[in-house]
Parts: sequence; C-alpha cells; structure tokens
Amino acid sequence: MILLETFASLKQFFASPKSNVDNAIYKLHYRVTVGLLYGCCALVSLSQFIGQPIHCVANSDTKPYSEKFLNTFCWIQSTFSIESAWNKTIGTEIPYPGVDKTSPNEKRIFHAYYQWVAFVLFIQALFFNVPHLIWKNKEKGLIRNLAKNLNTDEYFDREIDRHQAIVDLFEYLNKSSETNHTTMFFWFVATEIMNFVNVLSQMILMDKFLSNQFISYGFEILSKSQEEWSTRIDPMVRLFPRVTKCTFRMYGESGDLERHDTICILPINIVNEKIYIVLWFWFFFLCFLSSLNLIYRLMIVILSNLRTYTIKRQCIHDDNLMKFERLHSIVSRMSLGKWFLLSLLIKNIDPINAIEILRLYEKHQLRCLEHEMTTRNGERYLQSKIDALESVNNENYPFDRAININHTDRNHYNGKNEK
Repeated sequence: MILLETFASLKQFFASPKSNVDNAIYKLHYRVTVGLLYGCCALVSLSQFIGQPIHCVANSDTKPYSEKFLNTFCWIQSTFSIESAWNKTIGTEIPYPGVDKTSPNEKRIFHAYYQWVAFVLFIQALFFNVPHLIWKNKEKGLIRNLAKNLNTDEYFDREIDRHQAIVDLFEYLNKSSETNHTTMFFWFVATEIMNFVNVLSQMILMDKFLSNQFISYGFEILSKSQEEWSTRIDPMVRLFPRVTKCTFRMYGESGDLERHDTICILPINIVNEKIYIVLWFWFFFLCFLSSLNLIYRLMIVILSNLRTYTIKRQCIHDDNLMKFERLHSIVSRMSLGKWFLLSLLIKNIDPINAIEILRLYEKHQLRCLEHEMTTRNGERYLQSKIDALESVNNENYPFDRAININHTDRNHYNGKNEK
C-alpha cells in the first residue's frame, strides 16, 4: 500500500507549477527533498517486497526449522550485533564485524530500525510538504489570478487589452490593503522558518531513530576513508551491518527449553547505508542553505537597497527604468508587503509587462509628490499671510497698550462720545 501511495505522490514532481510563489531554496524542501524521500521509500519498499530483505543460515542446531521460519522470526524479533566484536580482528578472532560466539556478559546492540525505514521515510516526506501547504493556503492562488492575463503572449497581439490588464493590476496593487500584503509577507517568512526548523528537527529525530549515530555518520565516513582499508572499521557496516546474529528459544525433544543461535544476512542494509549517507549530506547541505536564506530574509526587511536589487534582478531588461538609482526611488517608497507582492508578480509575468507596472508606479509616486509639494507650498503661503496680518494688527493695536489703558483715558474717551 505504501509503495502505491509513493508512486502516486511522485506524479506531482513532473507536473509544471501553475504559478511561482516562492524561491529556489523553498523548492528544495517541498520538491527536491520530498521527491528524494519518496524515491528512497520506493527503493526500500521494492527491496523488501520484491527482493529478500533477510536471509538466516540454518546450522546443526536450527536444521529442524525451515529457512522461512528463521527468516520470519528474526525479521520480526530483530537481529543484533555484539559490541565487543567490533574491535576484533576479522578472520582470526571473528568471522565478521559484530559477530562473535556467545558469552555470558556480552553486550548486544539490536537492529530493529530496518523494519521501519520505509514508513519513516514516507512520514518524513509528508512533514517536508507541510510548510508549503500552509503557504499555499495563505496565498490562495492570488498571484495566479492576478497574473493570468499577463503571463502569455496572446496579449501582445491586442495592445488595448494588454494595457488595460496592466492598468487593472496596478490599480489593485495601489488600492488594496497594505496590512493584507504585509501579513502575507510575514506568513511566507514564517513558513521559511518552518522549513529550517523541520530539517533541523528531522536530523535530530533521525539520529534518535538510528541509535544516536546519524549526526556523526557522515563525519565518521569522511575520517575513516583516509585510513587503511584492511584495519579500519567501516562506520556504514557498524550502523547498517550486513551480517548479524539472531537468537530464539524452542522446546527440544526432551521437553526442555533450548536456545538456538543463527547467523543472518541483511541485503536490505546495503540499500539502507547508501540511502542514509545521501540523506546525511543532503540534510546538512539543506540546513546550511536554509540558515543562509533566513539571514538573507532578515536583510531584505532591513535594507531597501537589497529589495531594489531583487526587483532589478527579476526584471532582466535593457530599459532606462532599470537603472538602480531610478528604480530605487520607486521601490524605497513601497511598503514591505507591497514590495513582496510585486516581486512575486514579476516572477509570473513577462518582463516587459513588469516594467510597464513599475513605470505606472513611478508616475503615481511623482503625482503624489507634486500634490504633497503643492499642498505644502499652499500651507506655507497661507501661513505667511496669517503671519503678515497678525504683525499688522499688532502694530496698529498693540496688545500691551490695550491692556494698560488707565481709567482716566477711558473717561476722557467716553466724554468725547457724549458731546
């Protein structure tokens, strides 16, 4: 069942996306990594269900039991290695790393993970898809709907329709809510953080799943590769042993409980060791890129020059508008949310149409500046008139003199009026 679901899920990686609403590093998470994990899951599933994942060798003690019985029992109960046998000489002391004769105080290392590898890989792939699904739910196909009339060549044959579509898109960008755009931007940043946390968490969980040996797995392989082949202990063989032991107890002919040991070969671990060394390098690489991407996103928030550069890089076109200083005068006056929405739109429309939208933005900003300057000049003119009137009034009717008129002056003034 899991194999069929895996093959069905792989179809989405060959379908072309309807719109581009993220970036290359984001796609490494939900496309490349998910595809890689599904592919590994399919490979392990094929090895288990088509091939023979375990083959236990019958000896004189286990001859009464069929090979199928031994294989099934040891696969279910899990096999083990003996820790002290890792450092012994192969060929003289032990037949294979981790395999030795039974002793009373031996420390066993059980290998139960191989039964769950396919399921774990499948679940990992699902988790890598979660941030992308959250972002799609928040974006709701907005970019595809806005850009649908400007991302094909048909509008170049109908200039009036193309121009009207550009104007309509500009009007939406200009009049739509700034808060909604900013919220949309921070949701995108939140899912980028989720991508980083997810890959870091999965590395830690894989380390627990593989008995705390995954984090150091790649480093050990790199260091051991420099040692002499005949004397080195291969970390892949230690983590994914190809030969292990299995013990089971059964009633003998006398009715007493007897213990039986058998040697088991695990061909499935040849596949597992290759899968996990690839995943080790890929996860470390992805974690590194994701951390750099978060630093870049922080710089985008802080630096308007960097926001201008991203728009310039997306609009690769020889146009006077694309000169950095001129473009920066447009982008620097945009809110963070509006810049983000515009940068997504530019990814999904023709560069010529993108430049037309930027040109409309420039004209709109110039009109706003002219209106602001006219308003400010008008206010200054009005204020100067008010100041002039106040100065004239103060000269003709000084305020200090008015309040210091004595009682005699008032009587003299009143007497003149009576005459």
